[in-house]
Amino acid sequence: MLRNISLLRGHLFDNFVDSSHISADKFWSNVQNYPVKFHEQDNQLLIELLVPGFSMEELSVTTKDNTLKIESTKDEIISDFRKVINIPASYDISTADALLLNGILTISFQKLKSALPNKVKIRNKQLTK
Repeated sequence: MLRNISLLRGHLFDNFVDSSHISADKFWSNVQNYPVKFHEQDNQLLIELLVPGFSMEELSVTTKDNTLKIESTKDEIISDFRKVINIPASYDISTADALLLNGILTISFQKLKSALPNKVKIRNKQLTK
């Protein structure tokens, strides 16, 4: 997972020639438009999003009707930060868990038990009528 985070963080700055001369507007518009990374791991859906410069207190993560909403609560130029993501129906949004580490917000959802494979026991006798 750390390798994926490093790759994700590296791609954020790929579009810039010299990051020391970037306007705040250009930087934050790039962050807001940066794609969200999704992957499944151990019957979980993991969503990773770059949120550099934000603390836990400056972010709001809410779920409703299989929709995930991530917003900033900062009262600055970057207060417009907002992402809305549809969560597949096979995941339980009530199991949402969020972790903010080194500017990367990772949100996980557990797969619904009804969406997990059900192992069927094979019998060695014929069914009787």
